[in-house]
Amino acid sequence: MNNDYQCVCPSGYSGKNCSVDTDNCSAGTCQNGGTCIDMVDDYICNCTDSWQGKRCQVDVDECETQPCQKGGKCQNSPGSFKCDCYETGYKDKYCNEDLNECEFSPCQNGGQCTNSDGDYNCSCTLGYEGQLCESKGKCADNPCHQNNTAYCYQEDKVNGFYNCTCKRGWEGTHCGININECNLNICQHGSTCTDLDGDYYCNCIPGYSDKNCSTDINECLTQPCKNGGNCSDQVNDFSCDCNNTGYINKTCEEDIDECASDTCVNFVQCDNSPGDFSCTCIPGYEGKRCSVKDPYYQRIDNENDIMWYIIGPVVAVILIAIVVVIVVFVLCARSKRATRGTYSPSRQEVTGSRVELGQVLKPPPEERLI
Repeated sequence: MNNDYQCVCPSGYSGKNCSVDTDNCSAGTCQNGGTCIDMVDDYICNCTDSWQGKRCQVDVDECETQPCQKGGKCQNSPGSFKCDCYETGYKDKYCNEDLNECEFSPCQNGGQCTNSDGDYNCSCTLGYEGQLCESKGKCADNPCHQNNTAYCYQEDKVNGFYNCTCKRGWEGTHCGININECNLNICQHGSTCTDLDGDYYCNCIPGYSDKNCSTDINECLTQPCKNGGNCSDQVNDFSCDCNNTGYINKTCEEDIDECASDTCVNFVQCDNSPGDFSCTCIPGYEGKRCSVKDPYYQRIDNENDIMWYIIGPVVAVILIAIVVVIVVFVLCARSKRATRGTYSPSRQEVTGSRVELGQVLKPPPEERLI
């Protein structure tokens, strides 16, 4: 072999120079939908969730993780699983969605179906019972008087015993006997009782109400008392306490003229108003009726009295002095007027001759020194 060579390639490579990677992912290497990834002289299979192993050839048992809910039974199969939801009241792949059983009309003999979460219930017609109302009893033949019976109870399905539960006002095996409630003195407070079929009627006297006339009608609920009057309930009546309201009569609506009586004291003026009055007090008194002395006013009077004790004598002295001055002035004026005037013979005859010495005797003139 002149001018030639041969390469001994490692596992996983081929070619003249060992440069070609050998494809280990030949057809059918990974099974059950696994994806093959070529490696150097190897491969890896990425398996789906339901398979495992080197070539995805081993089935995964999903039931080990308990995927079924609400009591569903898990059934494993190659590459999958199934939840058996029978009699659980649920559906879907994992038995997690409520199944509406009423859609399949399970109730028999006219029973009414009511769906609930994971279950249902049959309300049976009279005389039928059982989960699906499939069992017929004696009450199905309506032995009880239908209009007077509240319920027919089947006590013994084997022997056909039953019991009629009567409505109020009826009695007897089949609820056919009317009860006379009036014999029980059921109507109260003197009311009149009238028996009816399965019932009674009480004709209440005024002031009472309800089925048995046992409730006293509260007339005060209509607030008949006006202007602040207090209402007291009575039988078919009421009374109003009008004290301190300024009003009178049945409902405290008539104004009281307080000024008609001696409401205001100490001789003061009284003014009536709706529900009230006012007193105009004289000085020295106060209060609603002017019956309270004003202590502040008395104190002022006492202070004024003290001042007059001081000022009075002073004023009296001044007045006396003024009177004295006036009297002296008048006397002086009269004496001066008597020494002056003209001579009158007639006056001289009446009063007599009177010579004013002041005019007869005159003092000599004063000598002057030269």
